[in-house]
Amino acid sequence: LLEVADVFVVNKADRPGASDTRRDLELMLDLAHVTGSDTDAHGTYFRPSIIMSTATSGDGAAAVVDEISAHFNHLVTSDGLERRRELRVRAEIQSRAEQLLMDRLGQELTSDTTSKLVSDSVANHVSPVDSAAQIVRRITDG
Repeated sequence: LLEVADVFVVNKADRPGASDTRRDLELMLDLAHVTGSDTDAHGTYFRPSIIMSTATSGDGAAAVVDEISAHFNHLVTSDGLERRRELRVRAEIQSRAEQLLMDRLGQELTSDTTSKLVSDSVANHVSPVDSAAQIVRRITDG
């Protein structure tokens, strides 16, 4: 999940091991920088902030709000928010289109015409590649 975070919050900062968690996050983020996985689609370097907090006392809560607000403002002014929305919508469209195609393929695979193609492929009269191409043409043309 490191690659999707914009801000890391280590809660229970008053507990033993909290600073170790922060150190581990820092090391993982350093590794992301070495591998180049900390750049966005435009090659811009981005390193998420790490905020320490303790929810029961409220320590660090203001810093969390400030950091989220600052990052949101950065996304708005750099068109990052719009790019993210576009990527999310594209991914949703692709996912829904894939599901529609899979549903249609499932229907097509149970048809008599496809059964004939399968039989012809089993008998080596037509290759599975050609059979698949015919099925795809039927789905996309119909």
